[in-house]
Amino acid sequence: MSNNHHPLDGKNIVTIKECLKDDVLSNQDTIFVDGSWHLDTSRNGRQEYEAGPRIKGAKFFDVDDVSSKGDLNPKDLPHMMPTKELFAAAMDALQIQNNNHVIIYGTQGSSPQFTARTWYTFINMGHDANRVHLLEESLNEWVGAGGPIEKDSTKVSFLADDLDLEEGEFNYVAQDASNF
Repeated sequence: MSNNHHPLDGKNIVTIKECLKDDVLSNQDTIFVDGSWHLDTSRNGRQEYEAGPRIKGAKFFDVDDVSSKGDLNPKDLPHMMPTKELFAAAMDALQIQNNNHVIIYGTQGSSPQFTARTWYTFINMGHDANRVHLLEESLNEWVGAGGPIEKDSTKVSFLADDLDLEEGEFNYVAQDASNF
């Protein structure tokens, strides 16, 4: 954990050129998050992330999975903000800490409102807005620019239904969703 100035401090939207700089890529506080979600049901953001390619070291955040369901969502509306406990447990599972700079990106053709929704969710749940960034280009452009990627298949580290929300002790400190 570093308290030093991060080159992306305070920037909401960042470019691939900015992210490919050594002081961003090698910064231990930088975490890339794939927030892809597709309206087209023939594509699945989680499956595409797992199959690769993905930005090297990236995590996957599923706005459908990490959302309020059941009694917390009696009308069964999609993508509702999670509870602070669910968000904190998801961040712990992803090994994201409150002091991390999170750069959210999507795949080509991913519905842009959902990468922005991931960005909004992080901020709304209490992650410092100066430390949450939206990559203005897609994974395809990242690959084209020579950004580091992983091609091997992987598994997303959790499903929200499998997280232990009863424990109440989380490393990540989230807040209740707010209207701002």
